[in-house]
Amino acid sequence: MIGPWTMGQRSQAQIDYTERMMGKQASSAVQEYYNGVRSIDAAWLAPTISTLVSMAFPEDDFRVQEMREFLPMNFSPDTRYFNEPAFEQELPASMLEQRYAAEGRLLEAVSRGDTEAALQAMNGMGRFRIRGRFSDTPYQVKTLLTVMNTLFRKAIERSMVHPYYIDEISTRYARRIENASMEEQPAIIGSMVREYCAYVRKYSLKEYSPLVQKIINHINLNLSSELSLKSLAAMCYISPSYLSNLFKRETGTTLIDYINTQRVQRAAHLLATTKLSVASVAERVGILDVNYFAKLFKKALGQTPTQYRRNHPQPR
Repeated sequence: MIGPWTMGQRSQAQIDYTERMMGKQASSAVQEYYNGVRSIDAAWLAPTISTLVSMAFPEDDFRVQEMREFLPMNFSPDTRYFNEPAFEQELPASMLEQRYAAEGRLLEAVSRGDTEAALQAMNGMGRFRIRGRFSDTPYQVKTLLTVMNTLFRKAIERSMVHPYYIDEISTRYARRIENASMEEQPAIIGSMVREYCAYVRKYSLKEYSPLVQKIINHINLNLSSELSLKSLAAMCYISPSYLSNLFKRETGTTLIDYINTQRVQRAAHLLATTKLSVASVAERVGILDVNYFAKLFKKALGQTPTQYRRNHPQPR
């Protein structure tokens, strides 16, 4: 509860006034200081103080009194210090520590696939502006987005997401960042956080043994190929029975059920996003018998491929 704290962000009028009175460099220093100060709700402050004091001194009577002190109208601060070389090094030190701590929390949350925690950490990072690095010009915002794309890429790599998926999402965002207009840029960082977290939840194999990781990645990247318990066991130089038992123990499902589930999910995506025929979709996911494909699809999703496409029309 000991200060400093602020009861809200500074208005643009306050920022402009400070710049007029103190100069641009001093105003920037004041704003950086405010960025590192905790913001609290004024309505929450007095009741909280009352509660804490009454718990510490239950027998005493007390009251909370607010006192404000204002600078005189003719106040003129000494701004010479802001022009000294030492100022460039001394002021940001604690804020840099806080910013990098927030960045660490962001990357850790992304590596866990925790979207809510990642967005909170990202908002925490937004409080800090590092002098001389990034401002609001389109080029500098684009540079910052590129840096974050790279950091997120490394974060999900720690969660054992296959390089194929990492490259897919990072390349896609690299193109989006490069082609984004100034109006589109602010929305990209939030979108990146959400989608990178979703990739971890969908593709992370961190909880599995290296052997099962290898099998799952091979299945997901080769759905159009022949996939069987026997062929996958031979690929790993182990017996089919050993692979079957290991896979079921670690994933909770049989190997064949997993293959069929992945094929149906990929087929559903193709039906909803392309105009390929049902037969072509079946072939794309490694099933040459269309009737068997339709039966498998309906068993998994409760509707035929044709019905699914009708219920999931492509955007025009």
